[in-house]
Amino acid sequence: MRWYAHRPRRLGHSVLAVAFVLFLFGIAPGPARSAPDASAARQATVVVAVPVNFPPWVIPDQAGGVTGILNDLWTLWGERTGTSVKLLPLPFDQLQEAVASGQADIGDALIRTPAREARFDFSSPHFETQVMLYFGQELSGIVDAATARGFVVGVAQGDACGEKLAAQGDTLKRYPTHEAMIAAAVRGDIRLFCAQQQVADYFLNRLRKTDAFRHSPSLYVARAHWVVRKGNEALYRQVSEGFDKISAQERDAIDKRWHGTRIEPSALPIYLRYAGYILLALGIGGALLAVWNRSLRQQVTAKTAELERMLANLVCAQKSLDETNAALRQTLNQTVGALTSAMAHRDLSTAGHERRITELAVAIGRELGFDEHRLEGLGIAAMIHDVGQIQVPAEILTRPRRLSPEEFNLVKMHAEAGRDILRDIQFPWPIAEIVFQHHENVDGTGYPRGLVGDQILPEAKIIRVADSVEAMLSHRPFRRAASIDSVIAQLNAGRGQQYDADVVNACIRLIERDWQWLARPAGAGEKHLAHA
Repeated sequence: MRWYAHRPRRLGHSVLAVAFVLFLFGIAPGPARSAPDASAARQATVVVAVPVNFPPWVIPDQAGGVTGILNDLWTLWGERTGTSVKLLPLPFDQLQEAVASGQADIGDALIRTPAREARFDFSSPHFETQVMLYFGQELSGIVDAATARGFVVGVAQGDACGEKLAAQGDTLKRYPTHEAMIAAAVRGDIRLFCAQQQVADYFLNRLRKTDAFRHSPSLYVARAHWVVRKGNEALYRQVSEGFDKISAQERDAIDKRWHGTRIEPSALPIYLRYAGYILLALGIGGALLAVWNRSLRQQVTAKTAELERMLANLVCAQKSLDETNAALRQTLNQTVGALTSAMAHRDLSTAGHERRITELAVAIGRELGFDEHRLEGLGIAAMIHDVGQIQVPAEILTRPRRLSPEEFNLVKMHAEAGRDILRDIQFPWPIAEIVFQHHENVDGTGYPRGLVGDQILPEAKIIRVADSVEAMLSHRPFRRAASIDSVIAQLNAGRGQQYDADVVNACIRLIERDWQWLARPAGAGEKHLAHA
């Protein structure tokens, strides 16, 4: 089950979706759909939120989909019930919010806690695992939460282990996924982390670091359940009845497939087995050599002709693909530009604001070493970062004075509104999340979520600085434009508070090399910045 398509196709979808937003510009959004009634008919399609990269239950595959125990189990459930199932892999905290908000119908692999019981109806447990503390070989004496006190313990965001350790007074460092947490432990960023045994064993083996870590005795047995929103009795009954149609033998077969089957020892002595392997290998090798000697010339001739045909076809296909991608990118850039132009007409006092921010943001990204693909995504996000302002009354945006607290609170909603407009557009970059975060401060004082430090995407940190610099240098009816020296002073004052220090350093380097392009009209500095 895939959750994103091949990149060229995603780019085409992005163009169509952004164009559709432009077509709908100025039309008030319709009322939100109410949550389904518990007495509604059986659902023909369900969205199941599952933990992201949670082996062996959820494992991403190379094709961009997911495999694992839960994929097989929900696929079988869908076949038995005639229901279409879509898996939605998310970090644990987002998984819970997706079910609570209605983005997903069902959540899986959740541990029962009092706080969660207030929000969800839980099934009976359908798998369990041991939860342990893992620590480096240099440590000893870690047997439970009490003996871990005084250390910083890594936990996955939203994992029940974090709730249990926090309740016992342990100091925690939260990571978005188990994979990110274990990678941090391998790098030495943390010395202890809490994880399910199978999950930790999988990632430590994949990183070839099993010899570098030990684990404590089991802290507790984590019994996992599927859940639905509190009170959704009809869906709960539909899911339960579907699982009743799956036998214990079928469940065991799925578990055995992903946990593996124990290798039974052979009854033959080991030297006889090795002798048999050697004789078998010699016999097969001799037969293959005889066939190979007889047919090699014919095969080489045929393969050479086939490869020449394939090469010619690939050259033609690559040329066609390059032309299609170039046309799609041009259309996407034109559509984004048209959307930005339409936004500017709502507030003529800020005309050119998005393009100046885009030029400065791309220059900062290039100064920080972003590759061209990432710079392209940064430029698009900067160009439409204020798209959510289409839901803010025009008379507030154009008011020639400072806004009242109530008016400013309305304006602050544009970040979330922008995310909602863009969230379903399949860009090759996380555009919706960048737009959602572009008013976050690294010290947690920003909005809308108060994110801190590395929780904020680098692109959002860059747009935060570029937006501020452009605002400082722009004349407004209620204040004058700041001088270059004042801009640099304000950036240094906000370093590590509002602004990321690396982004501030890169921006100041650009200004000190040649600040005069900042005073040019929008677009005039684009060629200069491309080589800054």
